[in-house]
Amino acid sequence: MRHLALLLLVVTSSKNFASPITETSSKLLWSTLISVFEVNTPGLRDPLISAALDSYENFALDENSEASKGDQYYQSQILGDKNRNNKVFSQNSAFEQLKEETMATAFAHVLKEFFNEQPSRAQLGGIFCWATVGGGGEQPTWHSPHTHQNSVLSAVYYAAVPDDGSGAPITFSDPRGPWTNLKHSHQPVNNTIVVFPSWLEHFIPPTNSPQYRISYSCNLPGSFKTTTDLNIEL
Repeated sequence: MRHLALLLLVVTSSKNFASPITETSSKLLWSTLISVFEVNTPGLRDPLISAALDSYENFALDENSEASKGDQYYQSQILGDKNRNNKVFSQNSAFEQLKEETMATAFAHVLKEFFNEQPSRAQLGGIFCWATVGGGGEQPTWHSPHTHQNSVLSAVYYAAVPDDGSGAPITFSDPRGPWTNLKHSHQPVNNTIVVFPSWLEHFIPPTNSPQYRISYSCNLPGSFKTTTDLNIEL
């Protein structure tokens, strides 16, 4: 209550009285920015849906593995590649356009407008993307809570979202700590991108929709500290 009383004193004080305090500086620390973009590139969505479904249905599933089909599909795209190229989609023109044009533009915009940072050519060239396929009448699919180390921004492009209300929203955890027990769910929409700091814990709750949920996730390499302070005047 002492803090509240002091605030009321400052706000309501008369011009005839000097304030007992003088603000020297204020800073936003670990503020959480979530940006959503509509994708304007014509003809991008359908090829990405087809590419994800074709590769998902035809990749070599290890029946003896304890990992789910979704986890195995993810691993099939990233293992053994030191150049940060997706092993499955590296020759797909729509995938390369999504990574090199659409995602690069979204990442650069967020860094410049909200963090007063300019991504380097090496950073933009190091963007790594992968496809995720869920639903389709198979066993429930989900992603456990996680962050993305060695990345500054992360993003998800939604190519296909079930229209039966079971689109499995991406859910963010309050970065102040688990003791708050607060969550924010972002309901995906077809042909949109959501961008967020890579340090922000997120997860996908289980979905068993008969329709496919197809998305492409991307990471911009860099340091967590880049998105510590929002470039907003207080």
